[in-house]
Amino acid sequence: MIEFFIFRIVLGLIPITLAVLFVTDYLQYGCGDQLDLCLINIYFFD
Repeated sequence: MIEFFIFRIVLGLIPITLAVLFVTDYLQYGCGDQLDLCLINIYFFD
């Protein structure tokens, strides 16, 4: 019974982790070195 819940938690975390990685990659790719135009990247990841 507990294994089923752990399995669901792990399966739920995988898409969230991948989504966060893609969003951060997109922000880094889209901003590059232009720090003035990318306040989100500076605020969250600096």
